[in-house]
Amino acid sequence: MKNLLGIDIDGVFNIMSYDDIEGDINKTPVVYLNKIIEVVPNCDILITSSWGNKNNKTTKALVNAGFKYPEKIVGVTGYCNGEYSRSKEISEWLNNFSKSEYYKNYVYIDDEIELFDYSSKNASRYNVVQCRADRGLDLEKSYETICRLQGISLKFW
Repeated sequence: MKNLLGIDIDGVFNIMSYDDIEGDINKTPVVYLNKIIEVVPNCDILITSSWGNKNNKTTKALVNAGFKYPEKIVGVTGYCNGEYSRSKEISEWLNNFSKSEYYKNYVYIDDEIELFDYSSKNASRYNVVQCRADRGLDLEKSYETICRLQGISLKFW
């Protein structure tokens, strides 16, 4: 069985800071993304960012920052009826996904958990690894992502 990893860009790979450069992907979070894929190779990637992926813009930016596995990117979400909800966007994408494979675990790396609801199947707040926008994907969040993709919960209370 495969796993689905949804990735946001701003606040995860494009770290928000005073010297933020629009459209710039930070290399350190990309190193961690490579490691996640190396540890959990049965993982597909869904871009869940408002960056979209028009003309492979997001994929190219990730590759330029050192991403080694662009073939793992299986899709990109779109906006749902003018409403900005990651849960709805992901659910719509999953409903339209035509591959015969299915996913065992769903994990989304994002800095804006408020864009997710509590009840969407396979796209709720419970599936989110929340990054700080000023740190992005770091070692701690990478480890949490790997654990969740392997079905391990880090919640002890």
